[in-house]
Amino acid sequence: MAGCVLAQNHPANYVKDDTFRLYSNEGKCLRPVRGNDPWFSNCNGDDPLDFDAFWEIVWRKDKTIETRDGPATATYYSMCSVTAGLCLTRRNKALAMESYTGEEIQLWRPFVNNGRIKWISEKNDLEGQFTCLSSDSNVSYKGHLIEEKCHGDSERQRTTNPNVPKLPRW
Repeated sequence: MAGCVLAQNHPANYVKDDTFRLYSNEGKCLRPVRGNDPWFSNCNGDDPLDFDAFWEIVWRKDKTIETRDGPATATYYSMCSVTAGLCLTRRNKALAMESYTGEEIQLWRPFVNNGRIKWISEKNDLEGQFTCLSSDSNVSYKGHLIEEKCHGDSERQRTTNPNVPKLPRW
């Protein structure tokens, strides 16, 4: 059995079709560190066993938003780590992760432009401006997941979300 991957050793949600990775603009994967701290770090290529870099959608909510063209429906999502079982949530500017209890936690909607995605928070900040997921650029915290005001030209706020590679089926 050496080298075999048994189904019972997989995280329960691994085989879901909507399991994905969050890649930063620098090509790093978002993964929990020390249990509940989301950081962008090196990816393990297309390794289908790199479970720590796998994320899933656990809650969807449709909401009417105002656009330049009038009201529109946007779908918001709660994103959770497959291995940690924790979801991205707001802790001031820095983001943390907390247990999913069956209720909506922090909701995000994707905004796609030229194949890159910005994740916009459902909740706006105190000044009425929406915030986006971003990679911290401070030297001490470079790569930590934060939330900051959305800026159209900020590369740190752009991600890609490819589906995870599947295990080969024999």
